[in-house]
Amino acid sequence: MLRHVLAVVLLAATGCQTSSPRFDFDCPEVEIAQWEIPAGSLDHILSPDQAYRRVLTGNLPIDEIRDRWEELAGRWQRGDQYWVYTLEADQLINDIGGQEGVVLIRECRQLGYVATSVGLEDDAPVERSND
Repeated sequence: MLRHVLAVVLLAATGCQTSSPRFDFDCPEVEIAQWEIPAGSLDHILSPDQAYRRVLTGNLPIDEIRDRWEELAGRWQRGDQYWVYTLEADQLINDIGGQEGVVLIRECRQLGYVATSVGLEDDAPVERSND
């Protein structure tokens, strides 16, 4: 676990956005390559309650993301991990700016994600409750 945290901190500090940091997740590279949210964009693990609070406190209206969140939360099983992710504007294929959200991971598979905030700017972080 500590190895995972240190690797994520190192990636964040260096600005590296690699999609397959083998040392970060003990998963085959072929599995990580299939992830929609790149491994280098993952920030930290959340409990299920923290993930739900993250959804509620984002800048997207809950009415717009409720169905996606309920589907994602319904897939959660003991041992799964919710992670916070951040995608910079240059990583997206649209013009909405940066994106932040919650992704659900089971073993080496991403089961889905929900965006919680969009249009993030590097110098103007979204206000968050304590996770």
